Amino acid sequence: MNLVKVPMAAFAAACLVLLITPESKAQKTDEAQKGSGEKIKVHGQSLDGNLEGDSPDRDVFVYLPPTYTTSSDRRYPVVYFLHGYAAHAETYWKSLSVAAAADGAIRDGSAHEMILVLPDAFTVYDGSMFSNSPTTGDWESFIAKDLIAYIDSHYRTIKDRGGRGLFSHTR
Repeated sequence: MNLVKVPMAAFAAACLVLLITPESKAQKTDEAQKGSGEKIKVHGQSLDGNLEGDSPDRDVFVYLPPTYTTSSDRRYPVVYFLHGYAAHAETYWKSLSVAAAADGAIRDGSAHEMILVLPDAFTVYDGSMFSNSPTTGDWESFIAKDLIAYIDSHYRTIKDRGGRGLFSHTR
């Protein structure tokens, strides 16, 4: 799995410019409403039986763009963000004001609408490093298989590699 490493402060900007293209003024007006955020649980079969005893049921924060509820035939690209070690996804979600930042970029036309996904990989030893380990579990497979399969089956995503982006934070 290739990761593009981006400082935390640049995460919001990086996600929001990932799919930049000019949009018409009429489209911007239609999409001026706010998107929505939700916290869900995703079971990671790849995390079952980890030696830390951490739950394989992981918190995941999801941002849905403004037209998600009104354009039922539309599919959206997804950006997955992997948080830094010794942090929780919720810390990033709140401190970066992900939904408000995404809404602003969509409203001003600097970004396309997309779904943003922040899985929480905090463990009993402060983190997983998103790697495959008998101790923490197979986090690489959780992200690349379990999480993507869940998001693709529960949301209207573009279900191929061309419709996905991946960002991470390192310290």
